[in-house]
Amino acid sequence: MYNSFINKYKNQIIKDDYFEMHHIKPRYLGGCNSEENLIKLTYRQHILAHLLLWRKYKNPEDMCAYRLMKGLSKDRKSEICKMIGEKNKISGHIYKLGLKNKETNWINKIKTKESLSKGGKIAGKIAKETGQINKIKTNNSCKKGGITQGNKAKELGQIQQIAKYKGKYVLIMPDGKEFLHAFQASEYMNVDSNTISQRCYSGALGYKRRLKKQEEYGMYGVLTTE
Repeated sequence: MYNSFINKYKNQIIKDDYFEMHHIKPRYLGGCNSEENLIKLTYRQHILAHLLLWRKYKNPEDMCAYRLMKGLSKDRKSEICKMIGEKNKISGHIYKLGLKNKETNWINKIKTKESLSKGGKIAGKIAKETGQINKIKTNNSCKKGGITQGNKAKELGQIQQIAKYKGKYVLIMPDGKEFLHAFQASEYMNVDSNTISQRCYSGALGYKRRLKKQEEYGMYGVLTTE
């Protein structure tokens, strides 16, 4: 009866999108995952296949599968399989299952966050060795690159092009020295830039500020005078 059942449905076209793969020769008898040993069955056909297998070989695994599937709807079984899959992924069982079925090469189709992370680290190491690391950007590398470029621009005197100079005021130190921005005054006075700004705003301790003159404005309000 089991052989007749398999021959009847081996080449069937399932109209429903949902189907299940069934091992014609059970794995407990040495059946593999080759295409010749697999058949597409509907959910109800799959239940019957395990009942017929149990009648043929009397293996408890088939009776267990039959009883479990018999009492569940297709949707409920799909939901339970997803839950079991998540549990097996956490416990590491899915990794062991992949090793067991390594000869079928289906494990390559499974990707987890851990495997992707490991693959990314390996690819990064290869890129570093081959000189391709310059193409890889991270938040830290971008930030570090920005600081490096800022310092370089400052040394070359290109810092005046930065929008920090859009302020309306020139900061005046107690000795009369004028600066375009608080960080310049901070370096000159060896005082925190926020303290410099607050003192100039309040006029404390001889610090002052004045409005820029019209001729001191450049493009976009940048102060161009020394």
